[in-house]
Amino acid sequence: MEFDIYNITDIRSRNYFEDVLQSFYSKNYRASVLLLYSLVISDLYEKLVFMNENGLLKISTDLELIKKLISENESKYSQVEKKIYNIYKEKNILDKSTIDMLDYLIKIRDKCAHPVFVGESDYYSPSIDETRWLIRKCYEDIFIVDAYIKEPYSVLKNSLEQKDWNLYTKEVFGISINEQELDYFNKYFEKRFFNKMTDKNYQKLFKSLIDLIYKKGDTEDSVKYQYIRFKLLESLLSYLSKMGKLELLKNVYSWDYIENETIHDEIPYEVNTCQNLTYMFELLSKFTIFIPELKAKNEILFNYLKQELDDNVWYIVKYYFVFYENIESVVREKNESYSFYKIIINKCVDKMSDEFIIEVLLKLFKKIPDYNGYDIASEMCEILNKIVENKRFNTKDIGEILEVMNSNRQIYDISRNGSKAQFLRLTELGIDLNNYNNLKSKGSDK
Repeated sequence: MEFDIYNITDIRSRNYFEDVLQSFYSKNYRASVLLLYSLVISDLYEKLVFMNENGLLKISTDLELIKKLISENESKYSQVEKKIYNIYKEKNILDKSTIDMLDYLIKIRDKCAHPVFVGESDYYSPSIDETRWLIRKCYEDIFIVDAYIKEPYSVLKNSLEQKDWNLYTKEVFGISINEQELDYFNKYFEKRFFNKMTDKNYQKLFKSLIDLIYKKGDTEDSVKYQYIRFKLLESLLSYLSKMGKLELLKNVYSWDYIENETIHDEIPYEVNTCQNLTYMFELLSKFTIFIPELKAKNEILFNYLKQELDDNVWYIVKYYFVFYENIESVVREKNESYSFYKIIINKCVDKMSDEFIIEVLLKLFKKIPDYNGYDIASEMCEILNKIVENKRFNTKDIGEILEVMNSNRQIYDISRNGSKAQFLRLTELGIDLNNYNNLKSKGSDK
């Protein structure tokens, strides 16, 4: 058997476990079981103390009774052991498979310790296989599980939902993140919970959060805590990524359980409205390992998300790479509005090729009306100046754009406030306007 004893964070339990292993390797299986049973009771007791002190379980009265039994008489240790075990059964902290294993361990331990009382004619010695199985099960299900024998979300539920987390500030058109509070939030759950969990616990918590955020989006409880649960999901995934353990979550969740009808955003955006469409885009864009399995297991949902993105420019600029190789592949061929292309050019210019930037700019300048278009013309000339400056475009690069500008009075008219200054700025950036009659006089300071 190979065990990483440093997965057992309690030092006393770790040292005691080494004694169990030493006994096993010495082929003293009877002693191994006796030591193992004592360690299990001791470890379970320490976990009860931890959970009680950290508000994960309310068992102060039970622990006081145990301490009283311990202080009264050593002969009552059997009552102590029974009381500790019964707390786990009564509080449903352990799952059924672990309870069944412990029932079997108690049975084997009684045979080893009291053969006459349990009907054995001679001293009982368990087999190598059952001893090995018991040691492994106790290691995996109890010793390396720090206060997380119970289903993870139920353990941290109060800390998440009842604590007054000030993670955001409401604004007119949505919310802004309180970065300092978010950092505290992440560190709180990492220190208090994440670093005490096993691999299986990470998987359980991941599945619970996905269900709560995405499967029950229309219920009052889900909407009320949806934002804070998503922040916890992000925190968990970021922690696992930092620890190099994100791969643990691959192919863990059954994405086909999520229905299109539950994935939507409510407008206006508020933290107390359903926003799981945005949260789904956020999840897939930040943790791309889930994209292939979502597509493979729930193509209907995948296509629905893609369509929702195609229909909303704000989703496009933030999450296009979830479905497309680049921004150009989603924008090109779209016959969209001026506002659509303006958002694209303002938000994604650093992700575009020079050729595509010019292509989008040309679309925008063509959409400037030839009547009552001064404001749009001023806005576009300002955008053009900034892009030419940053991209070092020359006259030849933007020639088609200059032709459009030269043909629309709303752009070149001297009556438009700021037009002369904008064209002068173009010439200072190296753009030659001499071949464009309506522009050249505006680009001169003489």
